[in-house]
Amino acid sequence: MRIKSTIIIFLILTLLNGCKEEIKLSNKNGGCLRMIKPTFHRTNFDPRKIELTEFLNSFDCAYESLTRISPTTLKTEPAIAESWSSNNNCTSFNFKLRKSIFFHHDNEQLTAHDVKFCFDKIGDTIKNNGAYDIMKTIIKGLEEFYNATKNGKTLQNGVSGVRVINDFEVAFDLISPNCEFPDIISRLNFAIYSKNSYNDKGIFKDNYINAAGPFQLKNASDSLYVFEKNLKYWRKDEKQCQLPYLDSIIYIHKIDSLNTMTSKIEAFDNHKLDIIPNVSAFNMSYLVKYEKFDQENYHSVIWDGHNLLTFNVSKPPFNNKNLRLAITHSMNKELLIDSIWQGENWYANYGLSLSYNFYNDTLFSLPFNPSLALEYEKKYLNEINKNQDTVYLLAIRNFDWLAQHTKRFINMNLQNIHVEVRLVESQDIAYNNMFVSDFEFVQHGYLKDIPSPSSSLSTYYGKLVPKSFEEQSIQNIARYKNATYDEYYNKAMSEKDPDKQANYFYLAEKLLIDSAVICPVYYYEKSYYANPKLKNFNYNSLDIIDFSVLYFNKNTSKAL
Repeated sequence: MRIKSTIIIFLILTLLNGCKEEIKLSNKNGGCLRMIKPTFHRTNFDPRKIELTEFLNSFDCAYESLTRISPTTLKTEPAIAESWSSNNNCTSFNFKLRKSIFFHHDNEQLTAHDVKFCFDKIGDTIKNNGAYDIMKTIIKGLEEFYNATKNGKTLQNGVSGVRVINDFEVAFDLISPNCEFPDIISRLNFAIYSKNSYNDKGIFKDNYINAAGPFQLKNASDSLYVFEKNLKYWRKDEKQCQLPYLDSIIYIHKIDSLNTMTSKIEAFDNHKLDIIPNVSAFNMSYLVKYEKFDQENYHSVIWDGHNLLTFNVSKPPFNNKNLRLAITHSMNKELLIDSIWQGENWYANYGLSLSYNFYNDTLFSLPFNPSLALEYEKKYLNEINKNQDTVYLLAIRNFDWLAQHTKRFINMNLQNIHVEVRLVESQDIAYNNMFVSDFEFVQHGYLKDIPSPSSSLSTYYGKLVPKSFEEQSIQNIARYKNATYDEYYNKAMSEKDPDKQANYFYLAEKLLIDSAVICPVYYYEKSYYANPKLKNFNYNSLDIIDFSVLYFNKNTSKAL
C-alpha cells in the first residue's frame, strides 16, 4: 500500500511541477465516485440557461461562483471571491478575488476581467436565458445592454453596473437595495468561466467546461459524464492538504441496465455504484431485502422544494380568483400523497417550504374543502353566466400518472368545472410553453438553490413580467403582477434585520397563497442509500454537495 501511495503522490507532484507552492496531499486522496443523476442528456453546459438548472446541479463539481452555500451550515461563504463588502443600503457591492484561482485549461488565471465578461454575457439575447431573467431587475445597465444586443448594437463598456476596479476586484451597482445579492450569485447560473468557452461564432461550445471548480470535465457521452480531479483547485483542507480528495467522479445518467431498483442494488453490491438515489417508500421494500442492508447507510431529508399548481393569471380563465380558489380547495393533497407516493414526500399544508424556520408554523396553504370549492365554483359560473360544463387544460411536462390523479381530484370535487390533461413529452417544448404563457395552469416542481424564501418568492415579482406574451417570462411564469406583493418583496430584500425581513416575506407569501395564484401540492423528500465508506457526504435540504471534501475511508494511517 505504501509503495502504491508513493507512486500516486509522485505522479500528482509531477503533474504539478509548474507550481511554485509545494503540494501537500492527504492520505484521503484517491478513488472514483460513481453515482446516478436523474437528469436528461445535454451536450451544452451553458450556465446561463435556466432550463438546465436540474441538469447543471450535476455539474456543480466543475463550476464555481464568486460565493458558495456551505452544505453544512447553509450559509453563504466566500468562493472565488475571498471577501466582499457593501454600502449601507445594499445597492453597491465590492468583491475581492483570490489570486490563486486558475481555469481548468491553459493555466489561465481568473481575474476580475473574467467576472466582468461572464456577467456581460448574461446580457446576450439567447433563448431561455434564465440568468438574465433573474438579474435584469437587479444589476444596473443589464436590461439596457440586453436591448442593445437585441438590436444588433454593442455597448463599449458592457453592462454599466459591473465594474472592474483592478485585476482582482470587481464592483456591482444594483437598481434597488438587495441584501441577498451575495446569496443570489452563488447559483450555478452565475458561475465564472473562461472566455474561450465560446466558439468563433460566439456560441457556447458543446461538451466543454472551462471553469474553476474542483473537478474538470474529461468526457461526455450519451450515458456517462466523467470528471477528473482539478490539480489546480484553490481550496485546502484544515491541515492545508490539497483538495479535492477524489481522483474522479462518474455520473451515470442514461443506462437502461440501471432503470430498476434491483439492478441498482446489484450494481451497488458489485461496487459499480456508490449512491442509490431516490429510494422511495415503494423501492424501500426492495432495499430491505438486500442481505447487506444497513439502516445507517440510508439517509432521508426534506428538500427545500415543492410540487405545485401554477395558474396563468394574465388571461382568462384563471385571471378570475374564484376559479383559482375553486380548483385549490378541491385538491385533496393528503390523499394524493397516499395514493401516488405511498407515504413518500409530504403534503403541502404550509407555504412554499417546509424547512425554513422563518414563519412556517403560522403560514398555511389553503386547505382541502369540497364545500368551499363548490361555493367558489358557483360564484365563478355566475360571473361568467355559464351553467354548462367548463373544461380547462392542465399542462404537465411528464409524469402522466401524477396529472391524472390531480385531474381526478378536481373533477371529483367540482360539479361543473372539469380539467383535461395536456401531456408535454418534450422538455424543450414544455419550457417554451410555460415561458410564453401557452398554458392555462401547469403542474410542475421547484427546487430552491439558496436558503431564503426569496428563492421562490422572487419568481412572482411583478417587474419580471415582460410587456408582451411573445417575450419569454422565464421566472414569473404565472405573469403575476401585484403592487402590494412587490412592495413587501422589495422591503424584504432591502431589510438587514432578519426578523423584520422574515415578516415582509411572510406578508408577501400569504398574499400569494390567499390569492390562489399557486397551489402548493407536496414537498419533496430526498433519500439515498450510500456506500458506508463514503465520508463527508452531507444530506441537506438544498441538496448541496461539496465534492471537494468527499473521500472513501480506507482505514489507513493519519493524513500527511
